[in-house]
Amino acid sequence: MGSILFHGQRYAVDRGKSVLDVLVGADCDIAHPGNQGIYQSCVMQAMSGEVPTQAQSELKPTQRMQNYFLACQWQPSDDIEIARTTDADMFRHALVHQVEKVNASLCRVRLTPPKDLHYHPGQFINLRRPDGVVRSYSLASVPALDGYLELHVRKMQNGIMSNWIHNQLQAGDVIDFQPPCGSFFYLPGDTSQDILLIGTGVGLAPLWGIARDALHRGHFGRIWLYHGEREGAQIYLGNELESLARQYSNFSFVFTVSGDNAVSGLARGRPDDLAFSQHKHLKNWRVYLSGAPSMVNATCKRALLAGASMHQIFENPFEIGEFPQKLRA
Repeated sequence: MGSILFHGQRYAVDRGKSVLDVLVGADCDIAHPGNQGIYQSCVMQAMSGEVPTQAQSELKPTQRMQNYFLACQWQPSDDIEIARTTDADMFRHALVHQVEKVNASLCRVRLTPPKDLHYHPGQFINLRRPDGVVRSYSLASVPALDGYLELHVRKMQNGIMSNWIHNQLQAGDVIDFQPPCGSFFYLPGDTSQDILLIGTGVGLAPLWGIARDALHRGHFGRIWLYHGEREGAQIYLGNELESLARQYSNFSFVFTVSGDNAVSGLARGRPDDLAFSQHKHLKNWRVYLSGAPSMVNATCKRALLAGASMHQIFENPFEIGEFPQKLRA
């Protein structure tokens, strides 16, 4: 097998081990998802060696041209030399346009992006506060409809980032962010295809963006959105979704509450249970799942059993302490 030259030291690579596995195993002082809680924290630069395509699939073309790669995605079989990236390579600045408190535990953050920024609704960005803490948040905004990047941030108990955003971040501040990435977004193509979106918590943010993007692009197949919270007080975007349903006859949505207390006008139970009770056959459907990992993983299996194709199921799991790619706190 090959070896890795990093900061003057050479490390042997065992079969099946990624660059990240080798460096973490050697106790190298590097950022990675396990100690940073964010996706793309393991981006590095190859000084020699041919970088495989899969190790660059989430990166911008300009980054790929400079031989940047995700250390967790490269299992080298030859000798290579690598180096760290710099903050200037990976982070940009955004002006905080608005921090809107939606309810006691959730706020909508709107950022004024650089004019040359390209993204798809449903992707995510990594935010970094001044002391270096970084967390990932999904994008609810649609470039063709919104002049800002919109994030939905739920205040987590002891969450060092979410509490700072709720209590200290305000309009006029400047915050660092890594450009959008991820493959959780609407794909143009078959505009007659039925789409099922199921989410929990702030998993609604990317689903709302994806639904609006699809409808704006002329998607005329049925689009169903099911979203669940534990308590009725946590439900949000009701007015916006009702407006969307009035504007587009092919869009429908259902809110569910799984807690002990029934709420008038809201369905009882889990969003995935209700969705599958109403849509038993998903052959040729497109399915988007966003929220708690337990829901996403279980619902993916149910969608497959209902006839959905694996390549038509898009997953976006996140929850503090459970998902190595995105950590909300």
